[in-house]
Amino acid sequence: MHISENRIEGSLEDTSLSKLLEACHEQLVTGTIAVSSGGSEAVLELRAGAVDSADYEGLDKLAAVEALKALKTGTFELTQRLPSLSGALGDSARFEGRDSDVSMIELMQHCENNALSCTITVICEFDRAEVLYRAGEIEDVIVNGESDLDRIVEVVNFTDARFRLAPPPLALDVLSWPVVRTDPTPPFFHLKDAAESKEPEELEEPEKPNEAKKPEEPEEPEEPEEPEEPEEPAEPAEPAEPAEPEEPEEKPEEPEEEPESVVWKLVILIVFAAAAYLIYELYRAM
Repeated sequence: MHISENRIEGSLEDTSLSKLLEACHEQLVTGTIAVSSGGSEAVLELRAGAVDSADYEGLDKLAAVEALKALKTGTFELTQRLPSLSGALGDSARFEGRDSDVSMIELMQHCENNALSCTITVICEFDRAEVLYRAGEIEDVIVNGESDLDRIVEVVNFTDARFRLAPPPLALDVLSWPVVRTDPTPPFFHLKDAAESKEPEELEEPEKPNEAKKPEEPEEPEEPEEPEEPEEPAEPAEPAEPAEPEEPEEKPEEPEEEPESVVWKLVILIVFAAAAYLIYELYRAM
């Protein structure tokens, strides 16, 4: 679960809208206040703590604010939302991007033109810089932990840098509680794209019946190749008959062999010949 730092809610019985607006004015909050009471819904848009617009029961801004201040029951939800470069409020309290999309000069002008109270954090290789704004004016410049307003020139000249623009967390002196959600609201990306006006895409005219494309004829399936006939296995070569053992040369010095040794040699020869014949028969049967 995510506890939001930029969104709170409460009851109008505990905190009136007048008190909530005073707290937002002190912290220069930019965002929206959604009010629900008696089945009616209202939305106030804040810019630097002041009510910029109000949508309630079809009333104009002043009448809507006064009518909402008079409510004694209902709930409210305050959400910080920073404006995009186009000026319209975005869906998140943070902007992120790269200097290739939005230059540092454009970001600074954006903060000044909208009187934002926020911090621009810039990361460039091993350097980290923070430019603190309050009501559109630079309060401090911190580079690698050291405070020095004169180093704003160095920060402006960062190249291939990443930036994040975010307001301070809500810390209003009113009775309320933070909104708990499953996931945090994702930040904006590509601010420059959001500021550019896009022309609507032209609709393609439908094709006339006589100009309709004819369906392509299906390709004839290729005939399957005939399977190659398996090669006949080559007849196994007949095993060579075992060579008869050469009779040992008679040596006058060696004594004559006993009959038993001759018998054993004949037995071994017969067994060898039988085994060779069995192997031959098995090979032919395969």
